Amino acid sequence: MSLIICSECGNKISSKADFCPHCGKKKKKTNGCLIVFIIFVSISLLIGVIDSFPKSSNKSKTQLSRNQFDKNIEIYYSNINTALQNKNYENALTKLKLFKNFNMIDYKNIRELYVKTLKMKVSKIPYSNFQANINIYKELALLEPKNNKFKKKLDYYQNQLNILNQKKQKEENRKKLISKHFSSWDGSHNGLTKYIKDSMHDPSSYKHVETFYGDYGDYLLIETKFRGKNAFGGIVTNSIKAKVDLNGNVIEVLSQYP
Repeated sequence: MSLIICSECGNKISSKADFCPHCGKKKKKTNGCLIVFIIFVSISLLIGVIDSFPKSSNKSKTQLSRNQFDKNIEIYYSNINTALQNKNYENALTKLKLFKNFNMIDYKNIRELYVKTLKMKVSKIPYSNFQANINIYKELALLEPKNNKFKKKLDYYQNQLNILNQKKQKEENRKKLISKHFSSWDGSHNGLTKYIKDSMHDPSSYKHVETFYGDYGDYLLIETKFRGKNAFGGIVTNSIKAKVDLNGNVIEVLSQYP
């Protein structure tokens, strides 16, 4: 039990008392909902204050980075030249990007060094890596917009990448077209299955065993094994090899057993 001060007479009374024993004034009961509301508002305000800290901190860090860069700009410049002398082009690019990010690309001969480093880097990239070449020549074209050589290189690799993507898309479309003619259930070829059933004595007895195929560009070569009833009612295993076109039609039967 704790003691509190009566708001009427100023005497000390029990916190559990319903009225003051000295003056008889009833003690006001605290509203529970009000307390919850006050606590909620307090927590919300506290969260808001805490949430503002990272933003202020990030801003300070950004400003500090710029200040640090300005303070040590000559050191960064010297590091670039040292890295280039040691043929450490990745390290040189890291420092050069600092000058670019802080809009100091025209400081001394930074632009010239940036171009030189990118040219050295792109010379090590394989011709077939079109995207990597594109990324470098995009930067070079931005650094020297009047250099038509960089623009031509950029256009060339972009064109090669487009051709490659078109080829991949064509191959993908081809695969999708071919897959449509095969059963997703047992892998049999729909067109060849129809051909087999049309030539069987009892088409209802057809049972697919397995199917293999090879892609020869203009046509597919398909070999299918199946079971079915012969003219005497016996179940026999048969195989057939045939050419089919890309629309799923049988072009030519090459062999059939028995």
